Amino acid sequence: MWIEGVRGVTAFLRCGGISETAAACFYRCHKMLERYHRFEDITGLDLHNMDDRALAILLAHFHG
Repeated sequence: MWIEGVRGVTAFLRCGGISETAAACFYRCHKMLERYHRFEDITGLDLHNMDDRALAILLAHFHG
């Protein structure tokens, strides 16, 4: 589940929005939101914050 969450967030960071990411990953929007929020809960990062986004990119690079 963790790796799937990282992949989803990586796609989100590339696509820039939930709807676009859901379409790119073949998820429904609610599933993408679930993964987005779970990633934030597990990591403590806020993906609205640019510094936290940078850390999420690093995490995704090393774990994805």
